[in-house]
Amino acid sequence: MTAHHIPASPGPRVAAREVLLQVRGLRASVSLGGAECPVLEDVNFDLRRGERLGVQGEAESALPLLARVLTGRPAHGDRVLAGTTRLASGPVRSLTEPGEPARRGAGNIAPLGPAAPALPHTGRPPAGPRVLVADLTGLSADEAGARTGRLRAMAPALDADGTGLIVVGGPFEAVARLCDTLQIVAGGRIVERGPGAELRAHPRHGLTETLRTGAAAPPRGAGTGRGCFFEPHCPRGRGQESCRRDVPGPTPFVSPHGSVTVKCHFPAPAAPCHESRLS
Repeated sequence: MTAHHIPASPGPRVAAREVLLQVRGLRASVSLGGAECPVLEDVNFDLRRGERLGVQGEAESALPLLARVLTGRPAHGDRVLAGTTRLASGPVRSLTEPGEPARRGAGNIAPLGPAAPALPHTGRPPAGPRVLVADLTGLSADEAGARTGRLRAMAPALDADGTGLIVVGGPFEAVARLCDTLQIVAGGRIVERGPGAELRAHPRHGLTETLRTGAAAPPRGAGTGRGCFFEPHCPRGRGQESCRRDVPGPTPFVSPHGSVTVKCHFPAPAAPCHESRLS
């Protein structure tokens, strides 16, 4: 486990299923004004067969870059600094190998465009493990809502074939209802992860609370460059020395909907009669 690794915390519908995709140690940057700007910092997560994973947070930087890296379609100035993927029981592949992301993106990890039709279940097993990535960043509220509705219509067919779906960006409420699992990205790191139903009802990280209200995430780099990225914006941690100095480690919780992990020095309490802090 790396210093910033966050446990799986999948939604209960898929918690017992085998892991379809592993992403480990992903670090990536973009070029801004000729300077290299780190955007993703040690991103680690699992996706299980048939799981629908929503990724929310920094829609202006980290989320689009994550979608481009996973599907092997970099924009000018994108640079993957580290990271590996593993699909099902296949080999571990480096994301920094020249040409490797493009080969994978053209095969079993692929973008799902706005005009993509539903994928009806044929009754035959899929040719191989498959992950689809729907990038909803940069869309208007109406466009993102319409695409989320189409993804919901596709969900039974994807589940029948064991196809994993990663939904990047989009309206928080609609994505949380669609997806088994949500993970929240702040400062380039995953700061909260757990069942979509739980994060929609009882967010523990300040950024998750902000997104739940419909507000935009603060811009990347608005923090001090050390400690917790969200500290200047957090109602509980603003001005706290531990938040300004130390990057918070993962804290697990149990909830009525399944396990949740949050990286926050002062996570919000939620439903005290139904949860307990894990040691």
